[in-house]
Amino acid sequence: MTRKTKIVTIEREGRDKGKRFLITEMPAAQGENWALRAFHAMAAAGVDIPEGHQDVPVAQMVTMGLKALSAVPFETLDPLLKEMLLCVQLVPSNAPERELLDSDIEEIFTFMQLRKEVLMLHIGFFTQEG
Repeated sequence: MTRKTKIVTIEREGRDKGKRFLITEMPAAQGENWALRAFHAMAAAGVDIPEGHQDVPVAQMVTMGLKALSAVPFETLDPLLKEMLLCVQLVPSNAPERELLDSDIEEIFTFMQLRKEVLMLHIGFFTQEG
């Protein structure tokens, strides 16, 4: 079975408007490792994971996760954020997708949107459809 993918087109006004990105799911072992490191980092930062979190809608779970990660010290968080972007490729017009370069993203919001989309793709197994 192939890994899940998703094309994200930036629709927000700005320098990245219209850019397309391909997000590809991490292999299961890498995804589990990333999630365990993220949960350990949140626990070490004193983040309280609420009871019944597994019953929360996926979009709300992503928002909660991003807020919780903000409590993690940057030196712990930075490698996790960088690893998320390894799932993202640029899809140029009239060319095959390619690895993301630092210069491909010109707006801070685009980074935030892409990281949210990476999380959504990976936690789809929490939904009944996933």
